[in-house]
Amino acid sequence: MPCEDVQVREPELSAVWALLNTDEIEDVRSARRTLAEHISKHPSDINSRELLAESYRKTGEHDQAGRWAFLSGAASAEELAAFANGFSHDPFAMMRVLRLDNKTVEAFDGPVRERLNDLHDRAIAIRGRRVRWNKPGRAERRSVRDGLTTALVGGYLLLVSYALIRAAIDWLPLIANWLLG
Repeated sequence: MPCEDVQVREPELSAVWALLNTDEIEDVRSARRTLAEHISKHPSDINSRELLAESYRKTGEHDQAGRWAFLSGAASAEELAAFANGFSHDPFAMMRVLRLDNKTVEAFDGPVRERLNDLHDRAIAIRGRRVRWNKPGRAERRSVRDGLTTALVGGYLLLVSYALIRAAIDWLPLIANWLLG
């Protein structure tokens, strides 16, 4: 499937476009590496993200196509669903792999901005506080730590309560004898 629908605006990416229009899997992989490196330097470059998404469409990898086309209008509903499923609908993992920062996110508008806001809002709902795009963290780490802390505090309070009750039982006859004389 040729990539005729995707326009190449940057001259340095024209070689990538040519590689994507071949049927050689090694050419497609080479194009992916070049595009991923370019995107790491230019995270808001939608054209490069769309080219990378197209490379995954060629090989039927809908989850990765959805990941890289998430910021464009070209992502199909199937690709977006595959992307979410591929990351177990974990908004933190999805935010990490999109490789965005707050400034980049603010530059988007329309349906893409709504999609980004929805993802961000889901992360905030889980965490219960602010989540940064460039360092979203993990949902699991916080919940495990909170669960462990709760268990330790609960165990400590149970131990202290047992010790106090046991002391009261042991000392009560001695105190009663002392008071009654």
